[in-house]
Amino acid sequence: MKKCDIIIPIYNAYDSLVECVDSVIENTDLNYNGLLLINDKSSDAKIQPYLKKIEKNYKEKNIKIISNEENLGFVGTVNKGMKLSTNDVLLLNSDTIVGKNWLEKISDCAYSQENVATVTPFSNNATLVSIPNMLERNEIDNINIDDYNKILENISVGDFPELPTGHGFCLFIKREVLDIVGFFDEETFGKGYGEENDFCYRCLDYGFRHLLCDNTIVYHKESQSFKNKRNEVIKEHLKILEKRYPVYCQKTNNWLKKLPIKHYSNKVYYGLKLLNNKSNVLIIIHNWETKTGGTTLHVKDLISGLSDKYNFFVLSRSTLTENYTLSSIIDGEEKLILLKNLFIYSKYSFYNEEYKNMIEVILKEFNIKMIHIHHLQGHYFDVIDVAKKMNIKVAITLHDFYCLCPTINMLELGNDCCLNRKQSEKRCNECLKKQIALKNNIVEIWQKNWYNFLKKVDKIITPSENAKKYILDYYKDLKIDVIEHGIEMTKSDYRPNIDKGVYNVAMIGVMCNHKGGNILLDVIKKSYGSIKFHTFGYSEIKELTKNRSNYKYHGLYKREELLDLLRDNNIDLICFFQKWPETYSYTLNEAISAGIPVLSFDIGAGADRVKKYGFGWTMDLSSNTDEIVKRINNIFNDKEEYKKVIKKLDEYRIKTIEEMCSEYDDFYDTNKTNVTYTFDKLDDIVFSETSELEELNEIVNSTKWKLINKIKFPKYFVYFVRKVLKRGE
Repeated sequence: MKKCDIIIPIYNAYDSLVECVDSVIENTDLNYNGLLLINDKSSDAKIQPYLKKIEKNYKEKNIKIISNEENLGFVGTVNKGMKLSTNDVLLLNSDTIVGKNWLEKISDCAYSQENVATVTPFSNNATLVSIPNMLERNEIDNINIDDYNKILENISVGDFPELPTGHGFCLFIKREVLDIVGFFDEETFGKGYGEENDFCYRCLDYGFRHLLCDNTIVYHKESQSFKNKRNEVIKEHLKILEKRYPVYCQKTNNWLKKLPIKHYSNKVYYGLKLLNNKSNVLIIIHNWETKTGGTTLHVKDLISGLSDKYNFFVLSRSTLTENYTLSSIIDGEEKLILLKNLFIYSKYSFYNEEYKNMIEVILKEFNIKMIHIHHLQGHYFDVIDVAKKMNIKVAITLHDFYCLCPTINMLELGNDCCLNRKQSEKRCNECLKKQIALKNNIVEIWQKNWYNFLKKVDKIITPSENAKKYILDYYKDLKIDVIEHGIEMTKSDYRPNIDKGVYNVAMIGVMCNHKGGNILLDVIKKSYGSIKFHTFGYSEIKELTKNRSNYKYHGLYKREELLDLLRDNNIDLICFFQKWPETYSYTLNEAISAGIPVLSFDIGAGADRVKKYGFGWTMDLSSNTDEIVKRINNIFNDKEEYKKVIKKLDEYRIKTIEEMCSEYDDFYDTNKTNVTYTFDKLDDIVFSETSELEELNEIVNSTKWKLINKIKFPKYFVYFVRKVLKRGE
């Protein structure tokens, strides 16, 4: 490398200065390169003695101390240093810390391409070159500067991307450029801010370029200057730059909007986060956008209970954009990566080569040690083949009957459960056409492919014996373990009182046909007098959103709010009119936690628990509306039986998340290995964070979008779009 003189302008900030100079002396060959320390007439009495001490202790090194007779300001001071030097120069703020080989790497970058004027390294706090969160200050916690540099060296491919301008906190400038372009504009920019931009824009006029040294970071503390007048100075100098260089300023603004080096942000973020010595687990699920639904709630509970031991990555496919998303949950922080869209030709394909490639990249780049599949809707069987090739364990929890039929709930024509019928008795053609718009009966080939897939899985789990029984009726030789879900709900001290003569009956959760919403509607219409009905949750049935004299619709609720809602409305009985055998029931747990008895159709895992533990009543699935109304009245009329059920509720203990997680932990536990993360293939699968995000912004800001946006879309739609767009801000 060519000789370089490091110029550090000094004005007070003693403690920062000591750290800075110590790091430079320790990590720089000052027998070859030079260090020029210029005291700009600091008012701190400790500065000058410290500089004399440096001069005395390091006589053998190329260190020169200069003291200004009057305060020249930052620009005047660095100009003075650059004029005294005859070599390449590196301007370094006195509130920085450098690491090993920093100068060599920066110099190599400067001479790696033609017509380079300046080089700027990454920093934790330097606007356009800040990482991992760009354009903002980042703290460096639990990692030293040299380890941080190792991360950058691992992920760098050495392409040293161009910048629209350098940054003055640590700016390498070639001597030949200074000889041609000149020095900083001392007269205009006075004590600082904007002078390096002005210089860099002048360099552009001469055809020179500015590079990012992407394998190096220099720590930068909060600026010690302009504390009171900083904002005024910034505004004034920005106006000067915009007047002088309108085109270059606009190009810089466009660069800041697009952030073409944004991909470094993800890589550095994970390079730092994954140093926590935890194993990495990939969750595959159908929906992660809305964070609702029983399967998703279970995954959230699983992650919260095991996040002290594992880093989690959640792969799902957006139902809105059709892009795949990868969300990481590491040490309590969630980060989303939007992955590229795949070419999908069939709604119910079993294999997809692009998906296979995407899975391979995710497993390799994030050193995944364990895959837990919670739903394969929107995913492909390729995952098991890739996992086997990479010797990664795979578990699958069967939360419903998607493995038996693409309609999921096994409700023929959306009405009656067909699980127990012989195949020859089922109307599959008609059902598939009505429910999922398929013109052909694919059930046989569907089950054949699923069976072959499940045989390869290391561990198959159902949340109930009931679900296990139904699945083994179809796939008889599979080994299935039952792990009941846990839930973090404190049992309420509320106790219903049916001596009052007025009774409140509720349904909770989603009101839809297969959950018995239509049955409830008929019950409401036929029941009057002392019973009032309530629903808590989203309703797909329009009539259930309208209040009646004997019915109140409460709408959506948050899980943590439900107990209070049930208590405040004096609910005495909660009904479950599900038409299919649910594999579990979170809403049943919510009823139990509230201390309220239940009435359930005798089908599925929920009904099994009701019968086993006696905290409610069951009735035949074929019961008509009149029989249901009669049964509800009989429950309230038999007060002694009701009190016995209340006692059973008091005795029942709900399984906790901690207990559930201990069962999963035995399988999740894998040998931890030290891994060097390079993320060299991550860019291949990540959604473009420049042009495509810009197009989305243009769409959202267009008149057409504003008109469309007046339509009442679901809240999660707006949330997701804004979340995606925010990544491009």
